[in-house]
Amino acid sequence: AGEQVAKLATQQRIIIYTVDMTLEVADVAASVDTVSALAREMGGWVVSTNRAQKHRGFIAIRVPVDRLDEVVGRLRSIAADVKAENSSSRDVTDEYVDLTARLSNLEATETVLRRLFDRAETVEEALKVQQSLTDVQGEIESLKGRINLIEQTSAFSLVNVTLELEPQDMDVDAGGEQVSGVGQPVRFRAFFKPPEGLEHFTFTW
Repeated sequence: AGEQVAKLATQQRIIIYTVDMTLEVADVAASVDTVSALAREMGGWVVSTNRAQKHRGFIAIRVPVDRLDEVVGRLRSIAADVKAENSSSRDVTDEYVDLTARLSNLEATETVLRRLFDRAETVEEALKVQQSLTDVQGEIESLKGRINLIEQTSAFSLVNVTLELEPQDMDVDAGGEQVSGVGQPVRFRAFFKPPEGLEHFTFTW
């Protein structure tokens, strides 16, 4: 992450990229595994997965920002159809610069407080300095956490992939052929069975 952020810093801007995709695939479970393997191949990792439904799944991955376009292209190639694809970006350069400047100031304050603590002549003075030092150290840890988050999210883009089973054909039995004259009604009954576990479907006569 440090190398990635350094590379971004030389470009003067730090951008966080997020891609949301909805793909129709032939096999949801197998596609989740494929996306997971792709993330590892690209030097990233899996953030979360959801396989609660047989015909629908979700997987979120993080991949190096300089390989994001390659990853998106590979994801398109595994889909029978790309139903939706949205990309967004957020410039966090100003926030990052502000946080690092505040961190530098707090670390300087911490150094001063440590010297004051070493020079304290009474227990009361030492306790007061120790309380201030504890507060400053807490703020430093908080800032470091936020800076680390920006470094991770800017160096490794988030890709959210919703997987849906591609449309399946259903066998329909409407009985044998019937012959009728003009204006004469024809009645028939059709029977069909959707694929196992499929709850939403449409049919056209």
